Amino acid sequence: MTVQEIPKIIINLPERKDRLESILKEIEYIGGNYIVINGIKTEDPKIGIAQSHILAVETAKQNGWPYVMILEDDCVFDAKEKTLNYVNECLKNLPDKWDILLGGLYEAKTISRNGIFWESVGQFCGLHCYIVNSTFYNTFKSYNPNYHIDRWLNLKGENKIFVSKKLFATQKAGYSDNVKQFRDYKSRLKRFNLLN
Repeated sequence: MTVQEIPKIIINLPERKDRLESILKEIEYIGGNYIVINGIKTEDPKIGIAQSHILAVETAKQNGWPYVMILEDDCVFDAKEKTLNYVNECLKNLPDKWDILLGGLYEAKTISRNGIFWESVGQFCGLHCYIVNSTFYNTFKSYNPNYHIDRWLNLKGENKIFVSKKLFATQKAGYSDNVKQFRDYKSRLKRFNLLN
């Protein structure tokens, strides 16, 4: 598989036209077909975020896609033109079994730093760019709303979740609808290798 062949779903709050415009420019660096779904807002932001990601996975399942790339509208490919070749090289060298492939994150409790292209991850934070295997779609239905969905996905470390050796996706600095204030995650990435 190549990243151009992977169906993509962008999650965007309709009122954030600025973010939609931004992610549509970013997606040109990896190519392929995409659809945009409306993000869900709830009183508790973590629930709305979770529901948005579950909706994206359900959309992929209903379409019969073998895998899907899900992108939040603040995703950025910092390496720009270098991103496509790197991601495709990673996809040529997939782990034997995988549930989720992360293009980036900003926190991880455990990472096995021994992979050439992919490193296994325990509990993590960051769902701005990831690929879900269809064999894992149903797992999203059992989401526990007591947790942020990203932390919950590998809470017990039992799932096969990997992150690319070099993070190829980061989050754009700006106003966060989630925490209702400006956020810049770059300072949290110092311990990770970034594609640039």
